Amino acid sequence: MSPQNNHLQRPPAAVLYADELAKLKQMITLLARPVGS
Repeated sequence: MSPQNNHLQRPPAAVLYADELAKLKQMITLLARPVGS
């Protein structure tokens, strides 16, 4: 089995980082929503 195939088994760190960043942004947006609007 070649190292390239082994690398393709899991998503790159950049993809995981972007996913976590999106979750954080969503959470911050929910928390920062003005109360009563």
